[in-house]
Amino acid sequence: MMKFQGEPLSLKIFPDEVLRKVCEPVERFDAELRDLIEEMLVLMRTVEGVGLAAPQVGIAKRLFVCEIENRSLRLINPIITNVNGQAEMIEGCLSLPEVRVNVKRSNRLCVNGNDFKGRKKI
Repeated sequence: MMKFQGEPLSLKIFPDEVLRKVCEPVERFDAELRDLIEEMLVLMRTVEGVGLAAPQVGIAKRLFVCEIENRSLRLINPIITNVNGQAEMIEGCLSLPEVRVNVKRSNRLCVNGNDFKGRKKI
């Protein structure tokens, strides 16, 4: 399913083509997926990121990890179901090193998805 075992994950930097692909849903919820997610968290922490999506490590699948205030989130096949308010802030992206831009985002949002075992998460 996902090619990463045996090879360390590495960040894909723009203009890598995987960053522009429409990602496929994850269909297999197994130990390989769990290991990928944990390796993504390790890489994200190593490069001092707040979030990391699978395309950023070369895998065109719908999953991401993030960590805010020492609380980590792993979400597979995420779907935004509700947004509220708007906030403006300066953001960066691990795949665009040294680029910081002012962006408008929702103040709050609701996201549904799955955990690594395929269970629904809200």
